[in-house]
Amino acid sequence: MKQKKGYVETVLQQGILMIILGLVLGFIMLIVSGIFSASSQLPWAATTAHASIFDLGINKQHKITNLKVSTKPQLVKVIQVADDNTLVVKGKYTNPKRVSLYLTVLPSKDAFVGSSAHSYLKKSVINKNVYIFNDKQAPERKIPVAYVERENQLIQSRLLRKGYAVIYNYNGSEKYYHQFVKDQDYAQQNSYGVWIRPGYVTDNGYNNRIGDN
Repeated sequence: MKQKKGYVETVLQQGILMIILGLVLGFIMLIVSGIFSASSQLPWAATTAHASIFDLGINKQHKITNLKVSTKPQLVKVIQVADDNTLVVKGKYTNPKRVSLYLTVLPSKDAFVGSSAHSYLKKSVINKNVYIFNDKQAPERKIPVAYVERENQLIQSRLLRKGYAVIYNYNGSEKYYHQFVKDQDYAQQNSYGVWIRPGYVTDNGYNNRIGDN
């Protein structure tokens, strides 16, 4: 009887140990499974390798360069019209650049017709996207000259036709010179803007003494 009792106790003890061991292993597996399940939902887990391979170029910073006016039209935004009627423009990836209108000159802001001309220029281009370019005849200056085009029309032509500017500093071989002559003649024949007062427009710009009368 003692041997039988010892055998039963041994079996019971081993069975209890197996049950406890099974419970411990099950608990451990449950914890491990939960950790892996949570990690698969983290943003840096499963997609990290994919993002590092395919998305490298998305957040790449573009190098900001200095804008250079050339014969190739460049899309820029006009961010300022200065009192001297020069424009400050900025490309998508360029620093701001001051440019002046090629082949045309407006009266100064405080001169005859100057305020109206300046207001018209500002209204036409400020905060607008325009194309700027020049031609092979363009002189090199500290403030570069540029044709300014918006909605398929040169701003210079608009100003000339309204009498808000005159052709200036030309040699006659520039790309749009002959078009500008036609625009200016139209304003002169109709006595628009600066052409209201005879003698106000001179070969060197404007005679402000006549404009003040």
